[in-house]
Amino acid sequence: MMGQSIREMALEMADLIHEIALCCQNKDVNHASRFNVSTSECRTLRVFQKEDNLTMKNLSKKMNLAMSRMTRIVDGLVRKDYVKRGTDQRDRRICLVSLTESGSGLVKEMQENYLAMNINVLESVEPSARTEVIKALKILKSAMKESGIQ
Repeated sequence: MMGQSIREMALEMADLIHEIALCCQNKDVNHASRFNVSTSECRTLRVFQKEDNLTMKNLSKKMNLAMSRMTRIVDGLVRKDYVKRGTDQRDRRICLVSLTESGSGLVKEMQENYLAMNINVLESVEPSARTEVIKALKILKSAMKESGIQ
């Protein structure tokens, strides 16, 4: 890698990110199908790992999806009894989305499965390089955000 121009590095980075994105996409499809949910439903449920109640507006913003698309995803999760809709007591026009009991259990199970998959990936990395991998991913994430790529 010594002597590579920034252009050559950018091309290599683009190829690597593309390959990683495809691997992550396949991992997401396999993960979601294991729990009998779509990948969009799976990603939506992951948001609830860190937050209990979200407005539809905030949820669609976090997911970077149009409100109409978010509504269809939430409709599917309501039908499966993983989330429920409620109203904000201060402003009844606001729709709140939260996990049901079965949704909460599913999210915990999904989280454990996702963790196991990532442990499996890290176990195939030399122990001495694992910290470097995490550090490099953090640097890349930060650089992408800083350059306007989110």
